[in-house]
Amino acid sequence: YRILERHYSEAEKWRDLDDLLQTETAMVSRSDIADLKARRAELALARFSDAPGALQLITEVLDMAPAHAQAVPLLERALAVTETRHRAASMLDALYASSGAWNRLVEILDIEGEVLEGAAAIDLLVRKAELQERKLDAPEQALETWRSVLERDAHAEQALAEAERLGTMLGKHTDLIALYQALAEKRDPSDIAGTADLLSRAAYLCV
Repeated sequence: YRILERHYSEAEKWRDLDDLLQTETAMVSRSDIADLKARRAELALARFSDAPGALQLITEVLDMAPAHAQAVPLLERALAVTETRHRAASMLDALYASSGAWNRLVEILDIEGEVLEGAAAIDLLVRKAELQERKLDAPEQALETWRSVLERDAHAEQALAEAERLGTMLGKHTDLIALYQALAEKRDPSDIAGTADLLSRAAYLCV
């Protein structure tokens, strides 16, 4: 089979090579099957422009070998294909989390968030903010993310509490004042108590 593989590769007979690799899966051990499927996923991406097919093969690879070395590189390439971008991001989310690749995980959350709205989008931002503070030791970035939550939901109590905590810790009083004022402007005119509370917090920091 190795001689045939080399022949098909040198002759650029990619379909024949893919068929051969598929045939080989019936004749090798389980660990080797994962390797063959990864090679077929590579062909699907690089030679057939079949990113969905590649992701299906990668899913099968991960079922057999959850830490397979080629899974992450292949999925990262699938991010560049619009059709599979968000599915690949979802798959990478779990892989980055399990391997502790926190910087890459935060980047992937941004991609996942491109298609989310409402509560799902907010939940993702909450997760992002917690990662930024707890795993990346980046409280300023976390503060910005909590502010993004409040832009989506001006009544998000957890986001306001976390923004206050981080803003106070970082000494960003001017930013907090601007935040309180912006949130007060978004309040319904009938919510007199809520508006007064926010403006009183801003006034306290102005003293």
